[in-house]
Amino acid sequence: MVIIAHSIDMIISLINPEKIVLIGEIFKERLLLSTLKLELQKVTLEEQKYDLIVSDILNEMHTYNPISIVRHNLFRKNIWRDEL
Repeated sequence: MVIIAHSIDMIISLINPEKIVLIGEIFKERLLLSTLKLELQKVTLEEQKYDLIVSDILNEMHTYNPISIVRHNLFRKNIWRDEL
């Protein structure tokens, strides 16, 4: 988590975003997310204000784009690897 916190700190220092959106199953774990937030507090400056958001867009993508249902199902089932 320290490496991820330092990477996010570099992004914050370079472009100063208002929101940081994290996507993925790893960030849904409360323990890992709280650890990441603590590490970010250690490395970021007091003046840097940002919102850290965990998105569930990969699971809800079918509501935004109908074509994404097909794409999500194709890659989820590993059709391209002949592992049906």
